[in-house]
Amino acid sequence: MSLLTVNDLSVSFVTRNGTTKAVQNISFSVEPKSITAIIGESGSGKSVSCYALLGLIPQPPGRVDSGSAHFEGSDLLALSERELRNVRGSDIAMIFQDPMTCLNPYMRIGEQLTEPLLVHGVADKEAATARAVALLDEVGIRNPESAMNAYPFEFSGGMRQRVMIAMALITEPKLLIADEPTTALDVTIQAQILRLIKSLQEKRDIGVLFISHDLAVVSDIADQIVVMEKGHVVEQGLPTDIFSGAQHPYTQKLLSSRLHLCHVAVGGRGCLALHWPLRHILCSGDELREGNGSRRNLPPCRSCK
Repeated sequence: MSLLTVNDLSVSFVTRNGTTKAVQNISFSVEPKSITAIIGESGSGKSVSCYALLGLIPQPPGRVDSGSAHFEGSDLLALSERELRNVRGSDIAMIFQDPMTCLNPYMRIGEQLTEPLLVHGVADKEAATARAVALLDEVGIRNPESAMNAYPFEFSGGMRQRVMIAMALITEPKLLIADEPTTALDVTIQAQILRLIKSLQEKRDIGVLFISHDLAVVSDIADQIVVMEKGHVVEQGLPTDIFSGAQHPYTQKLLSSRLHLCHVAVGGRGCLALHWPLRHILCSGDELREGNGSRRNLPPCRSCK
């Protein structure tokens, strides 16, 4: 049985210029202990779909026109605001795009971390503080006891995002929604955050709904991929099916424009290949195929044939 099942969800926004249909009759599911990734360009309706599930769309101008979202026997779209408050931050948690705008600059990290536990009555202040320190350590924050007394501006972007992950997981949710959590980070930090989310998901056996516009980001972590374009789900399936046999023209365009990584054997050594269509850079730590790694037309490697 699926952890989350969304059927025929439609969301629109009423403006002075008329009604804009942001999401139209989309359906998808998140299985227990797995990661479902929603992929699409900006404006395709990825984030709006997930915000609608938790009642986070301002109404008006937004409105949920139709659909259902069943989570543990309850339809999230039919719950009252009071009932949703008991779900948000408890059974379902969310990691937002930009941690700097989501963390309160006037509150210490420790206060913000323990607040969900205190609000939901999960633990008293002493137990909440102990759990917060342990979780900061788990997500890779050095000196977690000192970090509890710090303010968000004292942390780097990657550290703030780790705090957001800790805040989302502190109530032991069953479903984690990650809304492009690596967008504001540089490439090296992105990889660290992705590995962290994947390892925590496996360790805690939770379901994850991961939103991204980058196919390369989800290629190694997703168990199911949903492709959205202009408010519609145009294709969904296993990563192997999407990457090796995409059926919809939009998915094919996304794949043809991506920069991806793979390992190939050149001269008996492992080389890292960064591939564009018909464009390659092949290099290794101690051996460069093109001298300095400059671009040049090369035959495709085994994984790209």
